[in-house]
Amino acid sequence: MSANDLRPLCEIEKEAILEAIVSTGSISRAAVRLRISRNRIHRMLRKNNIALKVNEITAELRKQRKLL
Repeated sequence: MSANDLRPLCEIEKEAILEAIVSTGSISRAAVRLRISRNRIHRMLRKNNIALKVNEITAELRKQRKLL
């Protein structure tokens, strides 16, 4: 692996958090799965201006679960 292949840790953390939120459907469950605080997740979401997108995603997941 060369230095060009390395990505910033904050980018990797953001991807892991978003993936956990989508797969669990909840910020609380994502925090438990990742063993980090909900506050840390909320700070990352605010920092990256993606809080509204996550709320939309989790709302859509909740709707889908109710339909199943």
